[in-house]
Amino acid sequence: MGTKVGLVVALLSLACCLSNVTGQIYSASFYEMLGYYGKLVQEKPIDWNTTLGLLYAGQIQQPCYDQSVQIHEDMKAYKFYALTMLDSTGKLNPSSLFEGSWDDFGSFKGCTERVTDYPDRPEDIYPMYCVGTWAGIPPELKAGAQYFSQGLCIPNTCSDYDIGLLASTGLLGIKPMSSWTPFVVLCQREAVYETYTTGAWVAIAIIAIILAMLFICTLYEFIITISFSEERTKSIASSKVGRFFLSFSVYSNTKKVFDTYQPPGQLPALHGMRVISTLWIIYGHTDFFADNTLTTNRREKDEWFNQWWYFIRGSMDMSVDTFL
Repeated sequence: MGTKVGLVVALLSLACCLSNVTGQIYSASFYEMLGYYGKLVQEKPIDWNTTLGLLYAGQIQQPCYDQSVQIHEDMKAYKFYALTMLDSTGKLNPSSLFEGSWDDFGSFKGCTERVTDYPDRPEDIYPMYCVGTWAGIPPELKAGAQYFSQGLCIPNTCSDYDIGLLASTGLLGIKPMSSWTPFVVLCQREAVYETYTTGAWVAIAIIAIILAMLFICTLYEFIITISFSEERTKSIASSKVGRFFLSFSVYSNTKKVFDTYQPPGQLPALHGMRVISTLWIIYGHTDFFADNTLTTNRREKDEWFNQWWYFIRGSMDMSVDTFL
């Protein structure tokens, strides 16, 4: 009863604040949805004893714990930034589980962009999007899947190790089942990409040099072609300097790549086989990388193996023998 009264008071307070701040009147269904999220937060299965035990044992960082607790309390207070983090987090909503759809990735954009737009977000809290996998799917319902993949919107002060521990206690995200355990956590850490490493700068410099050479050499060929006679152009192109520049010319090399002239004694069928083999390899690798991701429906993938056409995909590596 106390929880229901608190929920009503919070909604009325929120309605008052929204009217004062925005001057906008929200619909009844809007408050119904807020009530749904409020109930979701209230029913989060958080093991506070284990969480505090991890903190006192020094297994999780204090900033991560403090911000995780603050976000949880702000969710209960119906702050929009916190509710958006909850909305951007995946939940275990039973739907097509028997077919292998063991994933809910939430919203990457909602977590990384929408949350920062709300003025009620504390200045020291920055959201971070992660994907965590959970072990514990019932063997009778696996349908080929090994883990449940879940999107998590959490504070960026948490390490991957912190996330695994606090997700297992239920403080971070929405724990799918009380008996499940985190397996792997992958996070999009924006700070990692804010600066370039030495290796990245070296790679950029090499690519820039190659692109500059392509431009200069192509321009060189263009200039000698329009500035000199055909005889003089051939003479310049046959010199050591000319051969060096033309070897990097986009124009000359593109013509050679697409040249369909076949000298006497060639077997035209071999070229056709190479084209088919190349397309076969491209198709095989495209399909291979596409069906080995967190979003792959494992049951459907297992059923592919029994289809008559799968030998085309499964035998794509054999076509390498016809490259030469």
